[in-house]
Amino acid sequence: MPTQKRCLVAWELGAGYGHLATLRPIIEGLSDQGYAVWFAARDVCRASETLGDLPIEFLQAPYKTSYASPTAIFTFPQILARVGWDDERHLHALVSSWTHLFDLARPELLVFNHSPAAMLAARGREVKRVVAGTGFEIPPFDSPMQVLRTWEKHDARELHAEEASILERANKVLQSRDGTPLASISQLYAACDECLLLTLPELDPYQREDDPSYFGNCSMVKGVLPQWPSQVGRKIFMYLKPFRGMNELLSAIVKSGQPCLCCIDGDVTPFKARFSAKNLHITSELYDMQTVAEECDMAIHSAGHGTTFTLLLAGKPSLLVPNHLEQLLTARRVEAWGAGLAVEPGTRDFEPLLQRLLHEDEIKQAARRFAEKYAGLDAVEMRRQAVHRVLAVCA
Repeated sequence: MPTQKRCLVAWELGAGYGHLATLRPIIEGLSDQGYAVWFAARDVCRASETLGDLPIEFLQAPYKTSYASPTAIFTFPQILARVGWDDERHLHALVSSWTHLFDLARPELLVFNHSPAAMLAARGREVKRVVAGTGFEIPPFDSPMQVLRTWEKHDARELHAEEASILERANKVLQSRDGTPLASISQLYAACDECLLLTLPELDPYQREDDPSYFGNCSMVKGVLPQWPSQVGRKIFMYLKPFRGMNELLSAIVKSGQPCLCCIDGDVTPFKARFSAKNLHITSELYDMQTVAEECDMAIHSAGHGTTFTLLLAGKPSLLVPNHLEQLLTARRVEAWGAGLAVEPGTRDFEPLLQRLLHEDEIKQAARRFAEKYAGLDAVEMRRQAVHRVLAVCA
């Protein structure tokens, strides 16, 4: 009887269901092909909720649990500095922990989703490697690396020096473990056997000179079907975590009179207690986004990649309320296309923005143009292609 092939899937950075939605079809495809799958997840509890029906083993992914939040992040190396790469001891501990997980699972295939320390730990290991993620999660193979906040003033020499320092620290950790030094940080990604950019060029925050292949979005999360308020009007879908302006936003929606299905990723109790309007249904349910995108007229969300992608392919405009860098970059890309409005940090007056989303035809037309451009994309086919490319690595 042949030995069962083994795969370890790594998710180290980021929060929420987006990473799990991206990985589900890949993990399911590997499992269907007879792989024993180990999933090292940043959030094993959420992972078990979303993937618990699959025959996989869960492991806790190593990651830095606390860090100071800088005023602004300009480059990918600065992201690394924030999550443990600014301290040789911390980085060594992360690499050592990932190495122990690899030794435990003994995989022939590693699949990385936003897992740079895991990728560093795998350097030099005799194993096939796939990196899968959004454009933000997979930087171009540049050195020095590109600036993300291009609209803000920055010191290029200072950023390059910081990148060189991060690279030197990573190489010290590699050398202490008899690993081959990196010529650049981006070499971690360039050295993978397969790179799956699960996005489209319009949502990629980077400029890529090598004309890469984009595989769209393979996200798949099982959710309930939407139940809209009975109020007549334009259906608004809202999906946000609680933030400082949430009460003002909900007040603007109630005042608009438009039916809104409001999904809050967090405690809904205080919002339900305060808002009881007939046009507003507040819930914490996870919804089937494909159905939501087809049925809603517009959306209000944090510009998470999967949600944004699904709504754009359905031709629906959005009010975008980002709460971290990747979401901010996605929101700006959508606004640049004309298909949505990006909310500035600290905004409390949402009524003018909501009225623009409801009544400006240019925004709706831009969203429809996006959908028309990619009318040939099929969600099932995108997932099939992504899984096929992963499996082909070990064929």
